[in-house]
Amino acid sequence: FPPNAYGLYNMVGNVWEWTADEAPLPKDAQMEEKHFYLRGGSFMCHRTYCYRYRCSAKTVASETSGALHYGFRCARSSPSEPRDL
Repeated sequence: FPPNAYGLYNMVGNVWEWTADEAPLPKDAQMEEKHFYLRGGSFMCHRTYCYRYRCSAKTVASETSGALHYGFRCARSSPSEPRDL
């Protein structure tokens, strides 16, 4: 696949990505656990039932949720000078 407009590859897909952004719950919610946003869509998305397969897609899950299609992306800044790894 070609890169996006920012020159980045593969920024969507495979799993819904956990974020550090806590999702607000309704004031009358009976849940005690925190909920966080997930973004991007997963390999299970299909336009017949999950037509949100894009970077800006968001959903919410509790902090204790686990699923085959939830994950996270590891990233790091590029060093300004080359170094031996």
